[in-house]
Amino acid sequence: MAKRSTKKKAILKKRGRPFTGEDNRDPVFSLRMPPEIRKRAEALAKKDGVALSKAILQVLAEHLPKGKR
Repeated sequence: MAKRSTKKKAILKKRGRPFTGEDNRDPVFSLRMPPEIRKRAEALAKKDGVALSKAILQVLAEHLPKGKR
């Protein structure tokens, strides 16, 4: 009978940066803002009980005109 190899096959890592967001549909976006605006945004996030990024997204969604995606 043939002898089985005891060596395990190497698992190759995928190259490149890992996906972000759900199915990579929501890429990361960064911006600079004055400290006063950031403080106000952080206060809003705390009041609403959400993360800062979620609060900023909600404000933008409310104030931008609705359009085709």
